[in-house]
This record gives sequence, structure tokens and C-alpha cells, in this order.
Amino acid sequence: KVSETITCSYCSNLNRGGCLGQKKGQRLVTTRLATQTVGADWQVGNVYDDLDNLERAIAIADADIYKEQLDTKEELDAFAEQRRPLVKDLFRFVVLPLALASILTFLTNSKTCKGARLLAPLMIRLFDIEFWSNVVALPVIMLRSKQKSLPPPDPLPEKLQKWADLDMLHMFSATELSSEYDWDDPKSSCKDHVLCLLEQWKSSVLGIAMMGVLLSFLPPTSSAFWLAVAISQFFNRLGAIASLHQYPSLLFQLQRRKQPRPMDRFQVNLSSRVNMMLSMAPFGIAASLAKIMVIVGN
Repeated sequence: KVSETITCSYCSNLNRGGCLGQKKGQRLVTTRLATQTVGADWQVGNVYDDLDNLERAIAIADADIYKEQLDTKEELDAFAEQRRPLVKDLFRFVVLPLALASILTFLTNSKTCKGARLLAPLMIRLFDIEFWSNVVALPVIMLRSKQKSLPPPDPLPEKLQKWADLDMLHMFSATELSSEYDWDDPKSSCKDHVLCLLEQWKSSVLGIAMMGVLLSFLPPTSSAFWLAVAISQFFNRLGAIASLHQYPSLLFQLQRRKQPRPMDRFQVNLSSRVNMMLSMAPFGIAASLAKIMVIVGN
């Protein structure tokens, strides 16, 4: 039902006649107020239940944003924990490999201890096998297997189809495609951190992998060529380590403590392989340096 109230637009008083506004010729304003007539069986609900339902709905709507904030905080905390004096890394990756390489070289060229002369080359050979299998062949094989297991990419949105027809899709950045068009280019997207890390790892060792295939068919006899191979092994091992640390956020997603469940087999296998390679890196670097020193000494 609708009720009407007549007021004066000048003095805002109820129109009872003879007010100041009417004396000055002001018009009257009619306000219509609509009210709803409810049944007698209507009762006020529990306000606390309504509040719980509202908070639950807000939490569901903001769940993705809240998860992103927690992931960002966890990532920043992990980066903060990695801050340490540079002396520790210098000792682990510079001083220790140089000392071990000098010891292996001395034992290889030793003329007094025959056991050491046999043990040192054996250790160098074992780390050669570890290099070709764990550093070179592993990322190539895992990347190929990962690419075969990927689902088909999402179709291109209609808004981007005209740019693709003009071959101008490269003008859009990956962030712009994901945020504005809700589409990820499979060639440049890094949402799959396992795939991106394997691609970076493979790109750093692809050259020496081709060299290894060539060596298996045409073994060289020149010591200068073996020296070039040993130097390549040394720098490719360092390049593989650097490729994994090129984007710290991807490496963090691989090694984070609170991994989203369930984890696929590529996540588990790559995480264990990367940890093993990084833990053996000082000894592998020492073996490569010792191999170079032995070839140069001979």
C-alpha cells in the first residue's frame, strides 16, 4: 500500500496551510512512500546464522585471492631464509672443488701409491657417467615424456583470432594474454613449473648432448679433443646448475615444503633428481677440474 505525505519545498513542514513557503509562492512536494504488507506468519530470522552464511559466501568468493596471498607470503619467506653469507657458498662451490681436484690430480699422478692411482681415475670416471646420465640425458628424456603427457592446449579465443590471422599474436605479453583474455600461450606460458624447468635444463646441455652422440660413433684419438670435451663438461655442469636457478620462483615451486596434493610423478622425480644433482655438484665440479688438470699435465 502507498501513503502520500505533502510537504512544503521551502520550509519542509507538513502542509497545514498558511506556512511561510505558501506565502512566498513555493510549490508543494508530494512524497509517496510504498510499504509492504507481510503475512502474520513471517518471523525475523537468526541474525547470527545470516552472518555466518554471509561470511562463508565471502570466503568462497575470495578463496583464490587468499590462496595467492598465502603462496606469495610462503615464497617470500623461503627467499628470506636463503639469505646467508657469501663465504659459505664460496667455500662449497669454489674452495672445496679446487681442493678435491688437486687431491685427485695428485693421486692420479702418484708413483708411490698404486691403490690411489687406480682409485682416483675410477672416481673421475664415475662422475663422468653421472654427468652424461644425470645432467645431460635425464632432462632430455624427462622433457620428452612430459610433453607427451600434456593435455591439448586451450583453443584460441575469438578476440585473439584476428590477431593470429595477421601473425601479430607475438605483440601480446604472456601476462596480458592470461589476465585480459584468460588464455595461455603454450609456447611461452610458465604455469607448469616442471615443464619450464626441464626446458631450461635441456637448453643448457643440448649442445654437449649432441657432442656425446657424435663421440659414441666417432671416438677421437687426439688429446686436444678430449681436453675440449672435458672443458665442455665443466662449463655445461655449471650451466645446468645456473639454468635451474635462473628463475627462483620456479625452483621454489619445485622444492617448496607445502606441496599441493596430489603430486604427479614428474614433480616427485624431478624434485629428487634436482636435489641429487645440486648436492653432488661440488664433487662433480672437482672431478671435471681434475680431468682437465690430468689431460693438461700429460
